[in-house]
Amino acid sequence: MVKVGLVGPGALWESRYRPALDRLEGKIAVCAVYDSVAARGEQIAGELKALPVQGMVVLSEIPSVQAILLIDPGWAGRHALDLLCRSGKPVYIAGTLGADREGLERLNRRAAAEDLTLMPEFTLRHTPATARLHELMATRIGRPRKVMIDAVPPDPADPMAFVAGTGSDFLVGLFDWCRYVIRTAPLRVEALASGGAAANTPSEAQATPMRRIVIEFARSRAGGDAPEAEVVLHRRVEGPATTSSSDPVDVSVRCRIECEKGEATIRSASEIAWRNGGDEPVTEILTSDRSAVEVMLDHFCRRVVGGLIPIADMGDVCRGVELARAAEESLRSGASVTLPTG
Repeated sequence: MVKVGLVGPGALWESRYRPALDRLEGKIAVCAVYDSVAARGEQIAGELKALPVQGMVVLSEIPSVQAILLIDPGWAGRHALDLLCRSGKPVYIAGTLGADREGLERLNRRAAAEDLTLMPEFTLRHTPATARLHELMATRIGRPRKVMIDAVPPDPADPMAFVAGTGSDFLVGLFDWCRYVIRTAPLRVEALASGGAAANTPSEAQATPMRRIVIEFARSRAGGDAPEAEVVLHRRVEGPATTSSSDPVDVSVRCRIECEKGEATIRSASEIAWRNGGDEPVTEILTSDRSAVEVMLDHFCRRVVGGLIPIADMGDVCRGVELARAAEESLRSGASVTLPTG
């Protein structure tokens, strides 16, 4: 049992985080709650039989708190993470991290120097569909040759305006997923002002293609062609993306993956269609599998108690921001951008 302090339950508390914590009962328990709205924090603390706390630093210093869930930093923004790091306790980071590359790199260096666990939330890595994709690549369809993504960012005005808040998290999450699937180093990025759809445009949104980003990756040590990722960002016509879904991939992202022996299409967090060579396509509905947030919280707790299970870290955030910055530079200059190696 890992005892955690909860900072800022946030707008998705009831639909996303509380159900996952309920399913992890016996592995994780919230023992203290802080929220920038005191009345809300007291209400949730009462429901969880936890201690309501009037400050996030006070929460982090409670001896019984082994780790911290930073769901919504509220007014403190990225500064909340700086404050919580002083405790030396592991932090699960669900709130926005922004695109301040220098600040993120400082956090990454600090975490490495102090052996501090900071786990950012990369939802796309841990959806049931992504887990099944990795199984299929290992057993049926082979290594990926090309990843194609159609996505509708939360900001309807400009899909490349990632520097502001949620846009950064969205784009960095997409690039992280490409790296997570392809598993080799990105070498070059090229961004174009517009382009046709790379895969299946999300049918739920009336959207038009606005930006096309191509990322070239290094060849695998096992040989074969160099893999590539293509991301088409669409402008949503009818307004901002809904925030009611607990898994944004359900309404805003579609992926097609061409592999050595077949291909797969991820239609939602819990639906994947695939075929091996010339076989008939198979569609799998994975709604009975664990949600991404449940998997991430479980992995976090296992690391808190000393497990060696791989998790995302601040270095992954920095690499995602580096790709986003390179895409921005390419769009501005009209030329591809070569990424540093090593």
